[in-house]
Amino acid sequence: LSVTTTDGGEALLASEPTDFQAMTKAQIVEFCSTVYGVELDSSQTKAELVEQAMALETQASDTAAAELAALELGDALL
Repeated sequence: LSVTTTDGGEALLASEPTDFQAMTKAQIVEFCSTVYGVELDSSQTKAELVEQAMALETQASDTAAAELAALELGDALL
């Protein structure tokens, strides 16, 4: 995850989406456990795991963007 600043001072999160389709079910479960701290049910289909993993990734990037915005706002108030 890298942060770049545009001329307007806006920070952009430059993060490529993870290609969960290219992973095995075991890799998806391991990735989500390691990166998001969430244990997925490996008895589910790969499609279900991919859907859940993508939802976790979206949620995490939204949270990161919100935290970054809060930090910028805090800096602006100083």
